[in-house]
Amino acid sequence: MKSKNSKLMYVSAAVLAAGAVSSVNTQNAHAAEVQKQAEKDTDSKLNAQVADKITESKQTKIDLTKSQNDLQAAKSDKAQAETNKSTVENTLSTKKEAVQETEDKLDQAKTDLNSAQTKAKELHGQYDSSYENNVEKAQSEKNVADQEVKDTSNQVQNLQNQQSDLNNKKASAENKIESTQKNLDSINESAKNLSNQVKQLQPKYDQAQKEYDIIKNELENKQNSAQKATEELKQNEQELANSEKSLNDLQNKSNQNVQTINKTQKQLDENKSNLSNKQDELPVKQAQVTDLNKQLSDVNVKLTNAINKQTIAKAALDRAKDSVANTMILPDSYVKAAKKWDKISREDYKHFDDKQFTKEMHAASLEGWKINQYKSNAKDKEHMVDLNNLTPEEQLEINEFAINLINQARVQLGNKPWTLNRSAMKFAADVANNYRKNNTHTILGNHDVKAIRTAAQENGLKTGNNFYENLGQENFGMQISNDTWTGFTPTYSDGYHHSEDDYRHYRDDMDSLKHHIYDDIKGMFFNFEMDEWLHGGSMLSFYYTPGENSRHAGQTTFYSAISVDMQSSSPDTILIHYISVSDEMENTYIKDPNTHEVVYTNAPVYIKDPTKFNVNDNIPLTTTDISKLQQDYVQAQNEVNNYSSQKSSLDSQVKTLNDQIKQDQDTISTLTSKINKLSSDLLAAQSSQKDVATQITATTNQINDLKSKQLALIQAKNATTSELATYKQEHANVITNYTNLKSSLEKLNKDIQENKANQESTENTLEKYKSELESINKELNEINTKLANLKTKLSNAEVKQANAKERLAKAQADYENYVNTHKDLIDQISASDKVIAEKQEAVKEAQISYDKATKEYKDAKSQVTKLADKINNLDQSIANSKAIIKTLSNRIDNNKKVQASYIKLQARKDFDVQINKALDAVDKPESKQAVKSNHNETVLPQTGANDKLSVFAALAGLSLASLGLGSLAGNKKRKRN
Repeated sequence: MKSKNSKLMYVSAAVLAAGAVSSVNTQNAHAAEVQKQAEKDTDSKLNAQVADKITESKQTKIDLTKSQNDLQAAKSDKAQAETNKSTVENTLSTKKEAVQETEDKLDQAKTDLNSAQTKAKELHGQYDSSYENNVEKAQSEKNVADQEVKDTSNQVQNLQNQQSDLNNKKASAENKIESTQKNLDSINESAKNLSNQVKQLQPKYDQAQKEYDIIKNELENKQNSAQKATEELKQNEQELANSEKSLNDLQNKSNQNVQTINKTQKQLDENKSNLSNKQDELPVKQAQVTDLNKQLSDVNVKLTNAINKQTIAKAALDRAKDSVANTMILPDSYVKAAKKWDKISREDYKHFDDKQFTKEMHAASLEGWKINQYKSNAKDKEHMVDLNNLTPEEQLEINEFAINLINQARVQLGNKPWTLNRSAMKFAADVANNYRKNNTHTILGNHDVKAIRTAAQENGLKTGNNFYENLGQENFGMQISNDTWTGFTPTYSDGYHHSEDDYRHYRDDMDSLKHHIYDDIKGMFFNFEMDEWLHGGSMLSFYYTPGENSRHAGQTTFYSAISVDMQSSSPDTILIHYISVSDEMENTYIKDPNTHEVVYTNAPVYIKDPTKFNVNDNIPLTTTDISKLQQDYVQAQNEVNNYSSQKSSLDSQVKTLNDQIKQDQDTISTLTSKINKLSSDLLAAQSSQKDVATQITATTNQINDLKSKQLALIQAKNATTSELATYKQEHANVITNYTNLKSSLEKLNKDIQENKANQESTENTLEKYKSELESINKELNEINTKLANLKTKLSNAEVKQANAKERLAKAQADYENYVNTHKDLIDQISASDKVIAEKQEAVKEAQISYDKATKEYKDAKSQVTKLADKINNLDQSIANSKAIIKTLSNRIDNNKKVQASYIKLQARKDFDVQINKALDAVDKPESKQAVKSNHNETVLPQTGANDKLSVFAALAGLSLASLGLGSLAGNKKRKRN
């Protein structure tokens, strides 16, 4: 931060330069333009370089945080690895001793086994195993002989079983052949008999047929006539029966139609009566609904008003609780330092100790930063807001929140609170919209004076420069942690917990937005990081420049508001605009719009059009009387409950009536449908009855016709039947003889065909049985041959078996004799074999213990080696992280210096512009206005150098304050990534 003396020297240099103003017009215009273009190009390059530095700083801070986290993790891993290594190393000596102990036990077990094996070998050498071998050999030979006898016997038995089965099959086949041959002989004999009977019967049949052919035609004609008469009579009887049944059905249907007509007519009359009654009831209920809806409309209006009243009361109560929860406390040291250096005289300012001021304010601000922490609100976390499209309610909520925090601090300094004003809120919103419209690159910390001037003109305020705005910036994606800062480096926590789509569209929760506003206001008041308090002085009305606020001593009325916006040029930056419009008055000359006379009067300095900026449209800030607000809220809630109860009752009545009306309308609709259906059914039944009557008449006539035919048909049938019977009786012998002979001959021919088919089948069966017998005989011969061979083989095997049995008995006797004579030696050998088995098991167990101990020792040594390597790697990682952190910290410090230098340079340029504008105004006689003294006296315009010096003296403090409102804002920003 530049010292106050340095700033005054800069002003003094500008004042001394005023004497040379008169010679400016003699400079070469072209050279001035060339110089101006060169400066513009330099500024453009410088702006780009600074922007690059800021972008680099963002990434560097991210890298620094990552490196710090990596360093901490590496240190933690190293400590854990060293602890693990020490733990494992402490077990190595024990594990090594275990290896030696188990190795000794293994060696001893092997020695014991070798001794036992040597002793056993000596005993086995004294033992003659030939006797035992002879027994085993003889037993083996006997086993082979036994098996051969057994196998051969099984084979013989199998063949004998097969032989028996084949003999049985052979006998069966011979029996079948004999039986089938007898059957075939009988069939052949029957064929001869049948053939002889046909030969005898055929001449008789031929003679009978000749006689029958003489009467055949006449007989068939009479038979056909009788059959035709019978069928005609039967058909007439069937038609008569059908007609009589149809007549009966029609009469039944007629009776049903009569019943249907009567029943339908009755139902139709009943439904028409019910329909008339419902149609009379419906208008009455509809009128009741209309009356209830009118009452309900009145209650809804009252309920809406009550809900609005409740909402307002709840919002006021929540804001009051929020206000109580979040406070802005100025430490006593801050209040003392601010007042100590505020409103000092010009004489005292000559001895202004900038270092002492910075020291006191730095310490006080550091304390203020620590004790003021934002307190979150769970309900606000659930309330999502669009930062570029806040609703009027949301704008009011953040304005009350912010202005209340600022006023808490102003009151602690004894200064008048800011006044929250709706015109100021509109002005603030217009400023934010203009910033966003211009897409101002605020990342360099400059105010968009054009945006402010345009909004000021639209809202009836003085234009020309930035008289109204303090500008804050917050990182959209991060929040400052509540942990205490270490040195000048704040720590950040991830403050964004919503979707990527919300992030892209600048949406956040209300709690996060209030957190940003709180942190930004705190940064304005306690900017110890940059040692800059011009913003805090502007917002709290304390200054450390001579005469800056001596006339009003912090009691000026400021109409205030805030607004926020985000821009595509700085997508991660939230701009917070703090607007304050002073009600300061000045004595000046104005032209009367009616008389056109110039008059001297007292007029507002900044509020030029009261019709556009209404100083009376103020919003009272919520007090901390929670009990009164709670009482208001409960009263509003009771009204809501009362009207809700009335509404519920009316809704229930309306619903009941509407349900009844709906039910009546449905009933009317149903009755109408039923009436239409019944009318249609009645017409259909009447039409059907008419059709049935017509059919009954036609059917009755048809029955009469059929009955009149019946007698003639009966007579015809009787006549033809009688004629046929008489003819048959006259020729009975011929007909009977022919019929009997024909039937007998046909039966004989049928029997001949059946006998022939039976003969062929029997012959095939006989051939089949003969073929089977031939196959059985062949297979039986083969088995007899094999059986003879096997019996010879079995006899030889039995001889071998007897010989092997004798040899085994002799070998066993010899072995038993040897055992009986060498019993002590055999017992010793058995005992030595048992000892060897025990020693082998001991060696096995000792080997397992040794292998286990060896593995555990090697694993421990390997683990120690790996942990040592890990510790070495972590040492290297820690060293690398420290080097990276040092490099990144140096880079951040260098970038801060570059930005600070740039901001101070911009401040000087802005100051230069203001002085040049003031000099230009002095040079123009028509623009000269009264200059305000420190005692509210008006000094008329002067001419010449003295006039210019007066302007410089009057503007020096104002220009510095303007710098505080504008260009130094860049130093305050806490960029977050």
